Amino acid sequence: MDQQFGLTLKDSNLFFAEEVFMSSQPGKFFLDFKNVSPRSDLPKQIRTCVEHSVVRLDPFLAKNFWEKFGNLLKDYEKKYGKIKRPREFEIAEKQGKKGRAAQAEADEKVKMDYVG
Repeated sequence: MDQQFGLTLKDSNLFFAEEVFMSSQPGKFFLDFKNVSPRSDLPKQIRTCVEHSVVRLDPFLAKNFWEKFGNLLKDYEKKYGKIKRPREFEIAEKQGKKGRAAQAEADEKVKMDYVG
């Protein structure tokens, strides 16, 4: 008796990850890739769109992935040079710290005004 098997391939959209969160539980690892982008579909309203793509790996596959990805990074740097953190990230981080410091100062002033 002949058996037939069907296979369906699902094409997915390219996902550009800007951040990744990694976690584990007994018997599994999670890579949660995140993309944050502005959306301006509605007039006079700007929104932020956050998309996630989560990958779950068993421990053996996670270790295998880690080794192969490490080798890929080493080969990449040999060919193209050391991967460095983009300068724009450092600028944004400094601006963020200044903004947080100013907000903390304003919050403290509100507390002092409220208390006193």
